[in-house]
Amino acid sequence: MTALPSRVVAFATLCALSVPAAAQQRERTVTWPKEVCDAAARLPVQQGGRVKPLHTFAGFQLLRLNGKRTFTTAWGERLTPIEWLLDCWFFPKQAWDYQCIVVDDVRVIEAIGLPGGAKKRRDRYSLRELEPAFSKLGELGKKLEEKDPKRRTTLDSQIFNLSQVVPQMRYALGFLRFARDPVVTTGVKPLAEMFPGREKVPFLEFMGRFAEFRTRAEKLESDESLRPVAELLYFAKDFGRYAAVIPPPAGSEVFSSPGDILHAMWTGVPVHQEQMRWMHRFEELVGKTQDLEGLGAGLVALQKDLREAGTGHFDYGKVDMEVRFYQADWFYKALYLFLFGFLVCAFLWFLSGLGNVTRGGARRMLRLASYGTAITLVVGGEALLIIGIVIRCILRGRPPVTTPYEVVLFCVAVVLLIALFIEFLRRNVLALSLAATTGALGMAVAAWHEEAEGADTMAPLVAVLDTNFWLSTHVTMVSLGYGAGVFAALIAHLYIFSKVLTLFRTPPSSGWLSRQYFSDLTRITYGVLCFGLAFSTVGTILGGVWANDSWGRFWGWDPKENGALMLVLMYLAIAHARMGGYVREFGLALCSVITGIVVMWAFWGVNLLSIGLHSYGFDETKAAAWWWYRCVEWSVVGLGLITCWLHRAKARSPVSAGAPALGESTA
Repeated sequence: MTALPSRVVAFATLCALSVPAAAQQRERTVTWPKEVCDAAARLPVQQGGRVKPLHTFAGFQLLRLNGKRTFTTAWGERLTPIEWLLDCWFFPKQAWDYQCIVVDDVRVIEAIGLPGGAKKRRDRYSLRELEPAFSKLGELGKKLEEKDPKRRTTLDSQIFNLSQVVPQMRYALGFLRFARDPVVTTGVKPLAEMFPGREKVPFLEFMGRFAEFRTRAEKLESDESLRPVAELLYFAKDFGRYAAVIPPPAGSEVFSSPGDILHAMWTGVPVHQEQMRWMHRFEELVGKTQDLEGLGAGLVALQKDLREAGTGHFDYGKVDMEVRFYQADWFYKALYLFLFGFLVCAFLWFLSGLGNVTRGGARRMLRLASYGTAITLVVGGEALLIIGIVIRCILRGRPPVTTPYEVVLFCVAVVLLIALFIEFLRRNVLALSLAATTGALGMAVAAWHEEAEGADTMAPLVAVLDTNFWLSTHVTMVSLGYGAGVFAALIAHLYIFSKVLTLFRTPPSSGWLSRQYFSDLTRITYGVLCFGLAFSTVGTILGGVWANDSWGRFWGWDPKENGALMLVLMYLAIAHARMGGYVREFGLALCSVITGIVVMWAFWGVNLLSIGLHSYGFDETKAAAWWWYRCVEWSVVGLGLITCWLHRAKARSPVSAGAPALGESTA
């Protein structure tokens, strides 16, 4: 097929930086009806190899742009992800001014040639504010894309990220341009001949006769009047690729975007009649933007028709379930319950220390009520966490350990079950407090990981991981080994900081900071480490069996394999040192903190090396977090060594001579 003139193509590509004609549309003046949002949320869209509801698609799009899943307009209207996306599609003039693009450093704005103005160091910008810098931002983004991610500065990474999200927002605004902007025939000779007496022609009608137009246009290669037509064509085709919302025809399982359909029409590839029918349905919806009630009714009808047409192509029940899953927000609710549970546990410590809370005293009823409240909050948070994990497993048809995000959730859930079981046996608030702390920290890390990724956390697996058997055995066991190491490190932090406090006060004979308190911490820590040793060892061996089955070798000294081996050796060294009397309470705590560093290196650090079969690529945000984590943890180890030395010096001092030392201070 003969293409349009090269000068026209070049001009159309350059025009991609201009303000879209969609910005001329009328603003939305009333809120979106709830039933319309519910219907739109359940529209199926295919992205990343799976069919998902539009609600999920919109949520992660807004999360990447805005840093959170909701957006508040300048006039105070709080938009859900689906409301934001509907505004982008049907009211782009309004969305063009939405300050929903987060920029972490004002130096990024200055680097692309815009004044910082009255904006804060970290602020949000609209496309209209960034529009004058589109050209320079594109040039910088292209240069940084060719630069090794490890050699990028923080400013470079932020500029590159902005160069990625700005086109994402512009594509959302121009997605339905094919249905919005007609082709103007005035002054264009081929169009005037094809559509006599008509000044404007719907774009889809024009594309239906595009082969004829191209034949006529070839004779007018130097005619500048073709430029607007070429610009509109390239805008509609490229922006139309934003979302694959056209269900596949019979005999296919691949969804199409409007851009895919337009590209097929442009190249002369036959388009299925059913797909064209959906294109015209979107065209009809855009024509109702001045009547929100009619637009809403059209969206509801479209969703119902797509549901019927999608039968056999995807499980619509899972689409509905996924919408309800994200609307319920199980994990954030669990985070709040864990936080409140921690606060109640702290109040209980203040109220009664760590003694048996079921014994008498003037405040017995208050202690019992506080204890019951803490138990309810932590158990409730654990229940919400488990419900969320189970729903994700049903949606994906996979064990809950296929991504680092899921591993964090799974490990937190298992650790909490262990802590609650210990609390059931001892009922001294200690294990319950550790459960609340672990739950809050774990859910916060999971939320941070999701926000840092800004991408779908239910993406399909790569081919080598596409096996439920090995995911259920090797990955699950190794993940439990990792989780045990982190939990032991958390308990060790509590031990060390508690020991620091005993330097400045006389410890009580019972309760908070007593000998029994430190002994309980030590026993729990050692038990968790033994748990981690068992699962890490078996999991690492199973990983070798899986590697032999997949790659024909049991062990290849891959960084991930080395990390798993380091963790097993660390567990074994601690176990032997403890049984041989080389480390006691303080020494076990210090070794546990180091174990936490080894765990994070094996689980996370090796992924940032950009080498090996298990590398997930370098990411500056995660690399910085890994660097700070190591600094903090080695500082804790140093603090523990100093505290241990001070305790030994205190035990040898004349004042304390003959008096029993608090706990075991020998490392």
